[in-house]
Parts: sequence; C-alpha cells; structure tokens
Amino acid sequence: MFKAFSLSSCARAVLATAVVAAGACAHAQSNTPVKVGLMLPSSGTFADLGKAVSNGFKLYVTEQGGKLGGRPVEYIALDDESDPSKANENANKLIKRDKVDVLVVLVDKNWRAVSELADRNVILVKGRVVFEGTTDRLRSQPALLAEHLGI
Repeated sequence: MFKAFSLSSCARAVLATAVVAAGACAHAQSNTPVKVGLMLPSSGTFADLGKAVSNGFKLYVTEQGGKLGGRPVEYIALDDESDPSKANENANKLIKRDKVDVLVVLVDKNWRAVSELADRNVILVKGRVVFEGTTDRLRSQPALLAEHLGI
C-alpha cells in the first residue's frame, strides 16, 4: 500500500510526487532509515529542475528535523532521463530492488505512470495540504489537477 505526496515550490512547474509505503509510517518509532528514491532527471535538458526538486525535498526533510515519520532518511537517486516510457521500470527498480519507502518524481507523464502504484495521494502546495484521497478521486477532479499539477 502506498501513499503519494505531491510537493510544489513557487511555480507549478516545480512539483514532485512521492509514493510512500505504508510501512514508513507504521514503524515511526524505528531507527531504521526511511529510504527515499529520487527518480528525477539528473542529466539532459531538465537536470536543473531535477536538482531543484531534489534540493527542495531534502530541505523539507531538514526542516522536519531530518526525519520522516520520526525516522532518519536515506536517499537513493536514479536518473529518470526525462523518459516517460521508462517510468514504470524505473519506479519498480527503486521499489522492488532498492526497497524504497518514498518515491519522488516530477509531476509530468512520469507522475501519471507512477501514480498507479499509489493507494492514497496527498498534494502539498507550499507546505499546505490541498488534497488527500485515492488516485481515482484525484483524477476525478480536473480543476484540482489543472490548478495544482498543471495537467
């Protein structure tokens, strides 16, 4: 079971989606690190955007005392090459091979593919929750998608 978080910076273009395993919250008292997979572009045209999202997510974690759900954080990066056709393969590498608890992706065609893994979604815009619910419920709200996700 996964929970997806969408994060926004100052512009709609700087958005990310994180897919969070339920176990990340269930074991909040554990000292086992929460593994965060950063499936972002680190090469090519959108490398700077990927770096900005990565830095923004890490800053958010730092502002939360360096922890998610009361647990320390370990980051695992994967260059998504800005190729939506590889989104499911890349997500599965991070989830199945690397056993990440959180998956951060840009909100674009990658988000659509990866959101299929999420049972619940949380959209954060400038630190404020603007939506929480199922993937189907999120997709049934085109105005919310357009306003906060630009899709």
